[in-house]
Amino acid sequence: IPHGRSQRGVALVEAPVDYTFGPSAPLPSLRVAEVRRGFDEDATEEQDPLAPSWAAVAAKVGCVGKSARFRQTLEEAAAMAGHPTPILLMGETGSGKEVLARFVHHLSPRADKPLITVNCAALPETLAESILFGHEKGAFTGAYKRQKGKFEQADGGTLFLDELGELSLANQAKLLRVLEARCVDLLGGQDPVNVDVRVIAATNRNLQQEVAAGRFREDL
Repeated sequence: IPHGRSQRGVALVEAPVDYTFGPSAPLPSLRVAEVRRGFDEDATEEQDPLAPSWAAVAAKVGCVGKSARFRQTLEEAAAMAGHPTPILLMGETGSGKEVLARFVHHLSPRADKPLITVNCAALPETLAESILFGHEKGAFTGAYKRQKGKFEQADGGTLFLDELGELSLANQAKLLRVLEARCVDLLGGQDPVNVDVRVIAATNRNLQQEVAAGRFREDL
């Protein structure tokens, strides 16, 4: 897991130094100072009148709290919102990981695009590949037409993968390919389909322990 800054219930994972996004998606710089101004009622520096209020977005999606630790979490999440890099949220069940994912999405340049949520723990193993990546007509019995997977449905927007640690090793490998190649291989398909998706994942498991136990891919 790349090094990141963590708070109670959430870890914001930064991209490794050799992470590349391609010429069409340059990595913008973090500007945490500007993010903080969104929370300061007595801020005096001029702000972009078209920029959303971080506090207003937080209230809209249900992020409610006043502690310094809570504010720091939202500031760092807001600073990451403009990045295309994937984010991993780690924390106990019920700690608000999905709410924080919505906060990041609504502050990102993808806010007017879909936010698709997938509970990996609820995916039937036999259908997980089709649900996530889609299938072509005739790929299996009952596949009467081409079906878009969750990645295609989220194209241009954000895909939230909840309970990432529950994904099988086989589908972890397929997910890694999507993150690296930015394309999906449809079940029964011949040609990969390009997708532009920002992935936010969440887990209540200790993934380092899962890697040591052989249940989670270290490269993912």
